[in-house]
Amino acid sequence: LNRPAAVNAAGSPRRFSGEEQNNIDVYDSVNRGVVNINTRATRQNLWFMRGGETTEGSGSGWVIDKLGHIVTNHHVIAGSDEITVTLFDGDPIPARVIGSDPQNDIALLKIDTTAEELFPVSLGNSQTLKVGQKIFAIGNPFGLERTLTVGIVSSLGRSLRSKSGRMMKNIVQVDAALNQGNSGGPLLDNDGLLVGMNTAIATLTGENTGVGFAVPVNTIRRVVPQLLEFGEVRRASIGVELFFEQN
Repeated sequence: LNRPAAVNAAGSPRRFSGEEQNNIDVYDSVNRGVVNINTRATRQNLWFMRGGETTEGSGSGWVIDKLGHIVTNHHVIAGSDEITVTLFDGDPIPARVIGSDPQNDIALLKIDTTAEELFPVSLGNSQTLKVGQKIFAIGNPFGLERTLTVGIVSSLGRSLRSKSGRMMKNIVQVDAALNQGNSGGPLLDNDGLLVGMNTAIATLTGENTGVGFAVPVNTIRRVVPQLLEFGEVRRASIGVELFFEQN
């Protein structure tokens, strides 16, 4: 990436270590493609015909193309009446749900904006991930937009139960700091390629404990085209119906 050299207090060019420069390059290449997602939902009071309780939530997402499609977690937008997406330099934009796959905790949104405002995140290959390799997470923890955290892949092939109750397979475990609001944000490799989407943390307090989980990008590659075409994932069945005769 070409950028002006940083300078120190004495006016001399600032020198970064190779690792620091890699961190900077990954962030600079991807951060404009990370979005902040805010949701609002109203729950009617069952005891009264009027009024209700309004709840708000927030999470992260990322731009997948120049058409305005945004990928995030299903649980970030589930049950919402209103969804807005904030790009890196803009105001909140209303978003609509194109499709959702609760079983893999993936949702596809659409916003109406110009292609010039959109910076798609490039996809990598989660099949080549190795335990111990460096990874980067960008998201909006506690509403702090486009925050970068760094860690390693802690384990591969984990199983994680989604909020729909289904057991998700091949989940990536990481130790990069993830907190509330990171859900739906990209997990990146050294080249700035998306290798997963941050989806959960293991915690007893609700705060980061150094154990985070991400949906692998190869699952996203498989699911998103179906959400775009059908609005859902169409899974094969064996086509057998069982009938029981009562005596």
